[in-house]
Amino acid sequence: MMVLMMVLRVIRFPIAIMQAWIYSAVAHSLLVGVEGAVTKAPVWSASTTSESLTGDVIDYPGGWILPQRNQCVDICTKSSPTPTCFVNTTDCIDKKQEPGDYDTLILEQIFLPQYCRDLLDGIDSTVAHRPVAPYPRGIRCLAPVRSILSIHGLWPNYDGGYPSCCNVSSVIRNNPFDPLAFRAQHPRLVRSMAERWSDPTQPRDDALCELWNHEFQKHGLCYASAGEDFNTAAARYFTAAMAVADTVGAATSQIHAWAATESAIVSGADIAQLYRRGVQIDCTNGQLARIRTCWAKDSSQVDCPAPGSCNLAASIRLDAYAPPHPFE
Repeated sequence: MMVLMMVLRVIRFPIAIMQAWIYSAVAHSLLVGVEGAVTKAPVWSASTTSESLTGDVIDYPGGWILPQRNQCVDICTKSSPTPTCFVNTTDCIDKKQEPGDYDTLILEQIFLPQYCRDLLDGIDSTVAHRPVAPYPRGIRCLAPVRSILSIHGLWPNYDGGYPSCCNVSSVIRNNPFDPLAFRAQHPRLVRSMAERWSDPTQPRDDALCELWNHEFQKHGLCYASAGEDFNTAAARYFTAAMAVADTVGAATSQIHAWAATESAIVSGADIAQLYRRGVQIDCTNGQLARIRTCWAKDSSQVDCPAPGSCNLAASIRLDAYAPPHPFE
């Protein structure tokens, strides 16, 4: 972490764009570093607290409130009232985590096959599921898994840090959207999200209170709010994220085409050249894992300050997902 902080002091670029990479590195080190007892087979459990650890199993907060399954777990009940800052400057530390008050945005798209392979190793880059543990004890993807880039989230950032779980105001606190009403009010949006913002671990309707509400509560209300109308705020956030993704739609489509070929191999440089500005391309064992694009507040694309973990001079694989057993 100290090395990362030193890098932040040297790079002359809005430091906020670096936060997601640092966040992922810290989350990854947590996920791979926990050791302990073995738990039973995977089960769903709604948690209203911070992530819980049982042996090497991680239960991230979220999901449906059981047994009724008509409301989402509030993932922000114990969130920090102050932003996460990586530098001691007023650009971040004086921020109040208010909706719409941010400096830059990051759009992350995950390559679903590698996301599912990582889950088998006990790594959930979305930090939105439970139980997360090495196969066969952890949650895993439902076959078949499409070989596509799927939206993970659109994340507001500060120069030097980032907000999360923003309250609407001093009297209106952060809350989940109403999943059943949201589905009824926005059927076309839900169908579009199922295609472009999919959660391969579960049926579409369960994504409402898993990945989607997680992203809305943690990041969406920092993007914008609509008073006490959380369904409207969620619809605006999801629509805005997909609009940003549309801006790089041609690049996304080309990657899908490469993934559909028999060889499913492409050079890192070819992927980078699909984008007008510099992007972060991350790999796991030579496989494409995710692509992050960086955006100014007016939604114009800007260069990301680092290319990511992929070797752009080497070949990158876009292999399809193969479940550990053919009938899973």
